[in-house]
Amino acid sequence: MTAIALDEETPTVNTSSDANGDMIVALGLPRGRQGPQGEPGAKGDPGDASNVPIASASEAGIVQIGDGLEVDSTGVLSVAETHGMGISDEGSFQAFFSQTVLCRGADATYMDALITFTANPNYVSEAGLSGFGVDALPPEYGFFADGGATTFNIVIQTIDEVTETDVTMRTVTGVVLPHEGLNSVQINFSSGPGSSVASFITVIKNGVCMPSFSIRVPGVKKKW
Repeated sequence: MTAIALDEETPTVNTSSDANGDMIVALGLPRGRQGPQGEPGAKGDPGDASNVPIASASEAGIVQIGDGLEVDSTGVLSVAETHGMGISDEGSFQAFFSQTVLCRGADATYMDALITFTANPNYVSEAGLSGFGVDALPPEYGFFADGGATTFNIVIQTIDEVTETDVTMRTVTGVVLPHEGLNSVQINFSSGPGSSVASFITVIKNGVCMPSFSIRVPGVKKKW
């Protein structure tokens, strides 16, 4: 006697004889019905992170948080707060010092630089400056045109004349040129937009300092 499992619901019985004359009975028995869903099993052990690949453009995997980014307690990724970094000009224009503040930009790549120039009261100059250049950012940052770093004009006030009782101010135009891919910026002073005639800006005159002035330069990006 033999038996096999059937997917059909109707059982079968087949008989035959072998060479010895013995009867062979072959039974076909329907399978039992599907049982109920079992209870969930115990939670497995944590996976090994060393087996997870580094993410690429075509493969999901581990992503590291780079400089300038941060993740808060809820897992939200954002641009990290960047604190102001002080710099000073070490060249021949010791009248100027600057404080650079890197601000969060419109996206996660580019930032704005707010640079304030203040005259040094210990530096005496009657002639003044027609222009100057300065490393306005730390060396790891630079100005990039695709982020908005292009030449633009600013209007500032400077000292025209100092007497015993009065200080006469004068308004001049400064042409600001952030150097592409570098951390330096050039500022040249003129008598008006589009003018090629330099109008000297007085730094110190008879112990009176010119007012501080600031420029806001977009397109700052970390180079490495």
